[in-house]
Amino acid sequence: MTEKAPFACNRNAMTKEERVRYELLRGKFEKAVCAVAELANGYSFRLLSGALSLEDIAEWVEYEKKCCPFFGLGVETGLEECPIAVRITGREGVKAFIRAEFVEVTFGS
Repeated sequence: MTEKAPFACNRNAMTKEERVRYELLRGKFEKAVCAVAELANGYSFRLLSGALSLEDIAEWVEYEKKCCPFFGLGVETGLEECPIAVRITGREGVKAFIRAEFVEVTFGS
């Protein structure tokens, strides 16, 4: 059995320009969250309508995957008021990491 690497962001996996863009998109992402649903292996974040384009979300997902390859990331569309959801999932222990990383998001109890 192989030992799993600890959860840690590697922002050096991105170029300087990518990091600047990532931080901009991440800030918009965190401010756009209108609802959080806890999943068995992570969280689903619903985003306010018009806060981020699907293109911006896809770009953010690409950057997030570079620095946190242990995340499973998914995007879905649906509801009217908060029409886009981003799922962030992973192996055991990832939920605590997500809560610590996304400090601007209200997770509830």
